[in-house]
Amino acid sequence: MVNGDIKIFSGLANNPLAAEIADLLGTGLGDVSIEDAPDTETLVMVNESVRGCDVYVVQPTSAPVNDNLMQLLLIVDALRRASAKRITAVIPYFGYSRQERMAHGREPISAKVVADMLQAVGVNRIILTDIHAPAMQGFFNIPMETLSAVPLIIDYLKQQDLSDSVIVAPDVGRAKLAEQYAERLGVPLALIHKARESATTARIVGMIGDLEGKSPIIIDDIITTGGTIVETAHAVLNAGARPRLRLAAVHGLLAGSAPDRLNLDFIQEVLLTDTVHIPAEKHTPNMTILSVAQLFAEAIHRVHNETSVSGLYLLT
Repeated sequence: MVNGDIKIFSGLANNPLAAEIADLLGTGLGDVSIEDAPDTETLVMVNESVRGCDVYVVQPTSAPVNDNLMQLLLIVDALRRASAKRITAVIPYFGYSRQERMAHGREPISAKVVADMLQAVGVNRIILTDIHAPAMQGFFNIPMETLSAVPLIIDYLKQQDLSDSVIVAPDVGRAKLAEQYAERLGVPLALIHKARESATTARIVGMIGDLEGKSPIIIDDIITTGGTIVETAHAVLNAGARPRLRLAAVHGLLAGSAPDRLNLDFIQEVLLTDTVHIPAEKHTPNMTILSVAQLFAEAIHRVHNETSVSGLYLLT
């Protein structure tokens, strides 16, 4: 429960999560109207007073990324012009986070552009979860809280039979994350080494760790099309792993036919969180979705009451 000068607003990207957060905090969602004009412009209207309030806008910038980002920017601008005391953008999934550097000449650093836009419209603080490239925290000149839903996934896995399990990192970039899973679950670690051939394709060139007779848990931070993680699944099966795999990731973008690609007999469970809203038509029988509402509600409660948020960070 928080004081009455706090308000929670939501865009259209993940209204169920925002409503659950507001319910946990003992306050309803703020009244905001969002619609598309005939020419596809986004129209936003805040329908209640926010003068002097501590306001939190819950809006992942997942697909459609540009529409959801524009909703967030316009809601923040409307709140600022309505004299909100402080505006915090709560972004469970940060779109463009995989464009945090120049991989080639003459291309933008899109994550930095988004960071600049959020600060320009008047965001006073950012709350994120498991950003793909942690170094992009340096793009912001305002306070930022970077939470992690990984402990939530680990707590769930601890309740399962892990007697013959092994944590598998699908590439070198996820090695540190996989190590944290392995250490906290008390299971061995394996690593897939890939050679990237383009921005969207990579080739498996090596594997480190014993997979013979093991039940793999393949971890990642984001599952988009499912292609990479399913390719990893086939690789560990070819290395002698048991056909009883778990896939675990914080952000389930599940673009296109990803749900069908993940709904395979040898994939026992696909473990995701609701940082991105996954509609019913994308649910599969082997999918488990954990709620991050309590994590965000606790973070908002601590920020509002000016107490430490560091206990909610990913343990390193």
